[in-house]
Amino acid sequence: MILDELPTELLPLVYRHIPGDFLWTNVRPVCRRMNNNIRRNEYWQCRLSELYGLQLAPRLTATAGDGRQPNAKAAEDQQRELENLMPALRCVAVERRALSRPFDKRTDETVHIGTIDALRLFRCPGTSEDGPIFCLSGARDRQITLRKCQCDEVPSSASSSNDNNGPVNEIARIDNAHTGWIWCISVAPDGCQFYSAGWDAQIQQWHFAESRIERGLALNFPSLAALWCVLEDQNVLYASTYKRGPILFDLRAGTHPQHELNVHNNFPVFELATGPNCNQLFSIGEDNRLVSVDKRRFSVHISVNLFFVRPIFQFILPLLKFHCHSHVDYADGHLCLSLRNGQLRFFDPGTLQMENQLTVTETDQGPYNIVKLTRGATFCANKCDNMLRMYTPGLRPRLMASTKLDANVTRLDVLDGAVVAALSTGALAYFFSR
Repeated sequence: MILDELPTELLPLVYRHIPGDFLWTNVRPVCRRMNNNIRRNEYWQCRLSELYGLQLAPRLTATAGDGRQPNAKAAEDQQRELENLMPALRCVAVERRALSRPFDKRTDETVHIGTIDALRLFRCPGTSEDGPIFCLSGARDRQITLRKCQCDEVPSSASSSNDNNGPVNEIARIDNAHTGWIWCISVAPDGCQFYSAGWDAQIQQWHFAESRIERGLALNFPSLAALWCVLEDQNVLYASTYKRGPILFDLRAGTHPQHELNVHNNFPVFELATGPNCNQLFSIGEDNRLVSVDKRRFSVHISVNLFFVRPIFQFILPLLKFHCHSHVDYADGHLCLSLRNGQLRFFDPGTLQMENQLTVTETDQGPYNIVKLTRGATFCANKCDNMLRMYTPGLRPRLMASTKLDANVTRLDVLDGAVVAALSTGALAYFFSR
């Protein structure tokens, strides 16, 4: 008897022995009956709840309504189809992450002689998932390096990569890229250029040439350290400085800001976060506030205080250098903020209402968590115990994997099956999974 001939009641019992990624990619397209059974959002939510305790927020499980006009365009139908499948696709991504064993294959490499404060992974457009991943890093030694990662060549045990035949090879190095610490790197969606922000009050544009990296435009901020930059596309860039932010640049109109906001009351704007198909730009500052900016009008949408005190003390805490937050990240409908007390707080990006929180470690205004979000998992590196952890997303995060690192993590980035942690020693720890 073949799978298609089994009674409908028995199919879920068979499905549970098939990995979710294989079930979705190979079994579902076999026939209409398989497709109708496997694509159901209810099945995947029940499956992942049973296996990993996954519980998505209600806003992420809602599907598009059927109240469409009879003459709806094909593009609109395709968009509605994708929206209807999103809960199932999120569950498939979670199971893929859980089964990937992300920390089994590791290789380390000493890249800089200073602390690494900027890190970015990217692929060239059109590259398959089996293609190489590129890694850009910038540090306090004023250097930027570009490395090519061949995931399939990584040995199963921890190793060091210092030769041209290893899994990670250096392609280019820029000496004196800035005259101050390099704090952030952002790569354009087309993979042809990137920007670096530094404490020399400058955001520098760089172009990838055939065998080198060429310097491009420079965006200057007189007497203000550039802390962060985020590229919307090839021409639109958001930036923040030690006293202003967010700042909007449209490079088609020159190197001067198009709009400039001061949503954090002249305090440093530490980080910005946004994503594709996201209409909000999120920022955190030294004033202990999380702000959502509407990118379409470039105006404040919502602002919330992260540390609740009486109004008379709201402007005193920043002056005392009391910061309750450390990092913010957004991905695929998830917004997460890490606090210095060892907590991760998850918000609804549309309303900034807190949906849940997770205590990683118990700390007291000191070591903190670096967080990176993906559709299938939340990655967190803690400076208190030097542990790198991977949690399920949703309302009940569950630890899926963890590993011990040799030093404090200063930056963290994740792309497909690659996880790279920048260490305070100037080394990069690469983790690859398939």
